[in-house]
Amino acid sequence: MARTLARVPPSIVEALMARSALRSGDHRLDAQVQWADLLRRVSRHTPIEHGSVARARREYRRMSVLERHPPAVASVRDVEIAAPHGTIPGRVYRPRAHAVLPMVVYLHGGGGVIGDLDTHDVVCRTFAARADVVVVAIDYRLAPEHSYVDAAEDALAAYRWALDNVAALGVRPDRIAVAGDSRGAKLATVVCQLAKEHGDPQPRAQLLVYPSTDVAADYPSRSIFADAPWLGAGLMAWFERHALPGHLDRTDPRVSPLRAADLRGLAPAVVVIAGFDPLRDEGLAYATRLRECGVPVAVREEPTLPHGFLQLTGISRAAARATDDIADALRGLLA
Repeated sequence: MARTLARVPPSIVEALMARSALRSGDHRLDAQVQWADLLRRVSRHTPIEHGSVARARREYRRMSVLERHPPAVASVRDVEIAAPHGTIPGRVYRPRAHAVLPMVVYLHGGGGVIGDLDTHDVVCRTFAARADVVVVAIDYRLAPEHSYVDAAEDALAAYRWALDNVAALGVRPDRIAVAGDSRGAKLATVVCQLAKEHGDPQPRAQLLVYPSTDVAADYPSRSIFADAPWLGAGLMAWFERHALPGHLDRTDPRVSPLRAADLRGLAPAVVVIAGFDPLRDEGLAYATRLRECGVPVAVREEPTLPHGFLQLTGISRAAARATDDIADALRGLLA
């Protein structure tokens, strides 16, 4: 599928998809994304939610073929991050050697069940190179092997480790952000909430890309985009089945950060919303709550793109442009 996508000129894809384009209000789904989804469907590729957790994790790693060639960075090294329960795997991306730079602690997406350092390697390289920041990627614990809230503990431990190791990492202590996509974006804002609760310094900013913020309620976008590509109702139900057991308190702010009693004093936020995303409405709701609590918020909307577009940069010019714009915004936050 990836080879086919690379061969078809965008103008032809646009023409092929013109009549069947999925629409939401005045916007239609990016033609190249829709073309990729069509090829996936006609190829009869088994969705990742139709099988075991191990298979889903393998399939998610294979999505790297849909990403553009990663930009060069000066160095990439794996690290072990000390945590109360043991160690957390991490990966440090440095865009330039021998320079004291801002830093971003990055938390990957994947519904709390899939995703790792490799699935988001290109994303982290892109942010490091384009935003000119040191990126520390975190391989937090996943369900169903671990509790959903274990990931929140890992995220906070990793953030504290980053703060404690600014000299060794060669970063500016006053220019540290937390960031993530989907579940990782949820964890990024949970880090801000837990840091406030425990008296840790707030990061300079939080970058939340199509965040999951509330699993305790239903939102119209979940039904409107139930058949959206890359994240639909079937995959969301699969994530919930494996990550959210019945005994879990879904109103716990570590699970649904929108439910926190008070968001005052959190780091300024950039919230990125995808137009064709079941999580669209809860992302917007979280941005609204932050504003109501006096937190500076910038909302960036990508109305033609689906959830997961950070990993579609090799097949969609719109996804590549949006990813670059987000990296540029991150650079501005840490200037």
